[in-house]
Amino acid sequence: MNENRYFTNEVTEAMQKAQKIIEERMQAETAERTRKIKEEVKKMADVRWRAFISDMNEETQDTERRRKRIQRRIDQIETDIKKEDHNVRPIPERVQRFRASLQKELENMGRLDERRMEEREEIKERKKKEQNDLDIWMQEEEQRRLSEGGQDNPFFSDYYVNMLTKLSMFLLGIGVSHAPALLLFLFPAAPAVEAGLSVKFLASLLGFGAAESGSFCARLRRFRASLQKELENMRKVKKKEIEEEAERKERRERKEEPENLGSRRDAEETE
Repeated sequence: MNENRYFTNEVTEAMQKAQKIIEERMQAETAERTRKIKEEVKKMADVRWRAFISDMNEETQDTERRRKRIQRRIDQIETDIKKEDHNVRPIPERVQRFRASLQKELENMGRLDERRMEEREEIKERKKKEQNDLDIWMQEEEQRRLSEGGQDNPFFSDYYVNMLTKLSMFLLGIGVSHAPALLLFLFPAAPAVEAGLSVKFLASLLGFGAAESGSFCARLRRFRASLQKELENMRKVKKKEIEEEAERKERRERKEEPENLGSRRDAEETE
């Protein structure tokens, strides 16, 4: 019979619980980080789209300004022709020149209107293409940022390995009901990471392979004793803080008492 079976089962259960708690926390943080990344990328895409629309509007405005200039010349030439026709002695050559200029401007207006229709179709196609390119850019940017965050997995650093070990030992020593509060303390600003650490990986972190030889059992007892000692120290520190606060309060009260007594004596003498 394996004398360490009790510890083996206990450690396995604790590691599974620790894995579940950490995965839930990391999944929540991954979801929040993904939401923020999508929000940031959306803002960047909106800026790019507004710049594109601004360029399109500027091109359209240039065409409209050209059309207005041609229309002003047409109106002016038509006015000149009317004046010349109403003149007592019109000059035929002048009227002929006016009519030739008018015909030229009308042709310019016709070509500009044709070009404006073509530009409208081009703008529609360019907007469609720009929107498609922007959608692809957003997907690529989101994936790039998410992958950059996943490359530096904090669980592979000494700090997070230590925190993971402490969480598992905490479950062994005190109980799973307090684990979420401890997790908030151990990971106050943990970045989002990929979840799904296996029990086997957790076991390797905690030295599970040494359980058969009995060395892990001894290490487990030492860790429990160390954890208990740290908790006891924390309670002592907290108790000392409470006692010191009580002493400060008592000193303040003693200091205020003579002052209050003197005030009452002054009031009695005045009466």
